[in-house]
Amino acid sequence: MVNNIKAVSGKQEAINSLFDPKINLHNTAVVEGWSNETSKFSGGSVEIVNYQENTVTIDTKSVNSAFLVLTDTFYPTWHVTIDGKEGKIYRTDYNFRGVLLPKGNHHVIFLDRLL
Repeated sequence: MVNNIKAVSGKQEAINSLFDPKINLHNTAVVEGWSNETSKFSGGSVEIVNYQENTVTIDTKSVNSAFLVLTDTFYPTWHVTIDGKEGKIYRTDYNFRGVLLPKGNHHVIFLDRLL
């Protein structure tokens, strides 16, 4: 989970941001298509419960809203559910997946629906 988001409008801006020495990529995610007002988050805990070729299951806990970054390749056939409800995957750090989570405990499942 990251503490900040740097919103970008496209791939080239994402690449430029990833190489910007003023952006601390340890706690900031570069996110394409981010239009939410909130860009500051708290950390939390993350446990990968199950990791398979076409499914990744993660349990999370946070005291405030959080932004989870899964450093697996972004691809349009992947979908996410948060506590059984469809969520949105944001292209993050040019090639990864990011998900906005409300505060609390959550069961997150990434699923490749190409199957």
